[in-house]
Amino acid sequence: MTQQSDEKKASENQEQDILSSPLGRRAFLSGFGLGAGITAASFIVFGATQNKTTLTGISPVSSLGETPVNGFPQPETIANGTPQSPAQLRVAQENINILGTNPRTELTRCFNGDVPGPTFRLQAGERVNIKLVNALPKNTTGTTDGTCPGTMDRPRCFNTTNLHFHGFHVSPMSIAPGGTIVSGGKNDEVEKSSDDVLYELEPSTTGGSTEHPYCVYLPTDHAPGTHWYHPHLHGSTAIQVVDGMAGALVIEDPPEDKIDVDQDLLWIIQEIIGNSDEDVYTCGGTSREFTVNGQSQPTLTIKPQELCRFRFINATATPRGFMTLKIQKCNSAECDINDVSDDSPWEDVVSNVDFTSGVFQIAVDGISHYQQPPTPMSSMLLSPANRADFLVKLEEGKYRVFKDTFPGVGATTQQTLASINVTGTPVSSPKDIPPTIPGDFPDYLKPFDTPNPEPAKTISFDRAGPSCFNKPPETVIPRKFEVDNKVYDPEPPNETVQNVDINTDEVWELTNTTGAAHPFHIHVNPFKVIECNGCTDEVDPTIWWDTFYIPPKNGQTNGSIKIRHRFNNYPGKFVFHCHVLIHEDLGMMQNVNVKGTGLAPCQPSGGETFTWNPESPSANA
Repeated sequence: MTQQSDEKKASENQEQDILSSPLGRRAFLSGFGLGAGITAASFIVFGATQNKTTLTGISPVSSLGETPVNGFPQPETIANGTPQSPAQLRVAQENINILGTNPRTELTRCFNGDVPGPTFRLQAGERVNIKLVNALPKNTTGTTDGTCPGTMDRPRCFNTTNLHFHGFHVSPMSIAPGGTIVSGGKNDEVEKSSDDVLYELEPSTTGGSTEHPYCVYLPTDHAPGTHWYHPHLHGSTAIQVVDGMAGALVIEDPPEDKIDVDQDLLWIIQEIIGNSDEDVYTCGGTSREFTVNGQSQPTLTIKPQELCRFRFINATATPRGFMTLKIQKCNSAECDINDVSDDSPWEDVVSNVDFTSGVFQIAVDGISHYQQPPTPMSSMLLSPANRADFLVKLEEGKYRVFKDTFPGVGATTQQTLASINVTGTPVSSPKDIPPTIPGDFPDYLKPFDTPNPEPAKTISFDRAGPSCFNKPPETVIPRKFEVDNKVYDPEPPNETVQNVDINTDEVWELTNTTGAAHPFHIHVNPFKVIECNGCTDEVDPTIWWDTFYIPPKNGQTNGSIKIRHRFNNYPGKFVFHCHVLIHEDLGMMQNVNVKGTGLAPCQPSGGETFTWNPESPSANA
């Protein structure tokens, strides 16, 4: 077969897999490109607009908790609360005004009447105390798409919700009335939860609200970093995230390791769809631009030589969330911030090796590059769910934060996310960028000191069925996203699951048999990427991740990554999945059972332990 025909076949395969939805874009960070091109195609969507009201009769709100910094929006930071008086996250439908250069109104499901939700700033060893309130309308009952209970691995139960603490190394379990430790359950079947994404908080059937407490204890040695929270109800995860249900979780550095900066700023990137559930789950759909902290192209004003820490969170849910993130400077008297032409006067910022100015990466997925020098960056690849922290020091001028296309992912587009004006009197005593990043890895992130375990466990990410769904009441075309050629099944006897023993480590080889990139995310325990087949650059095996894209199939060659991770401290059940969340909702997820004895949910470091043995539930106490 000729090279041209090989490329054509690969392109056709990729077109079947990519969903160029109106949902989101995301990204992966660090300079690893895809080895194969991906072409945008149709997007999946399921109609369920009966679960949303119309815009009529609901007054829009805008930036209710926003705290501007030099004109740049920052989500409200709220107190963590106590077990007796927890912080509240109230989920309801609100008309949200997206302010900025392209204002619009979207009817969304959101936290506390705002998009994004409030920020929590915490210290290692603290307990997260949250009361989740579900004030959404009752679900439409049935077994068709968009209804509840619906059908497993189809969009369903759009107004049932829960919480995932993305990036936290904490217990994945819950506590039932009477003290039994459980995984999953609904409403009052569970007394309180840690990071249990199998729990379901259904809305009231009588027009009121329901609520559920979360008690998430950070270990005393939890690494500081940038994380986020979002819903994770299988079947409605994507629709709730693209509605804007996401917020930041920042674990602060201890005083001795804190980098002194003038500004510490969050950049939560979202593609807020809202208005119609059909915009999320039907073929085609209408695109929305990306927002930063709920605004369209906001502007940050800072002084020359002011040292800032930028914390980027890619809180998107579809293939359009893959992005190459850049900070660019205007090298002309006048620059159009939306100019994407080949002869654009915008040029990537050049970072000085002496750390006097530029953009320098210091952390990925909430884990710092301890004892390493900050990395000068001109661009960064971000997959959905990735986070990246940078130290930024700029000279006078006009800059933009630019979302460029992700190499090989045709569903991505170019867009200016924000403007940065660097003006005024330079800082008289500029703060220094440290030559090495302070701090050290806690025990659960220590480097591996033994050879890689062999053989590697092999897991494949697959697709079955045609490339697009029609929305009801038309005929629905089955489509499945799979792991090991099976859609997700949460319960025995057909449970899709990986069983591991506590306090062990394993090597997994993750293979992608499809033409679409799949960001692999696993809960509770991060991992290192030790090999990649399909990345254009070599991977750095010293970096910890919780999300890393598996490159797509290129011709007849599958993309793959090989990861090594350890399962320390926390027994119980959690999941791994593709973080293109429309793929996850359609079946690309599996359970993980960590068997053995370890720390119980809602317990501090050194607290009570329990034994998890799924074959013998009576032993789980």
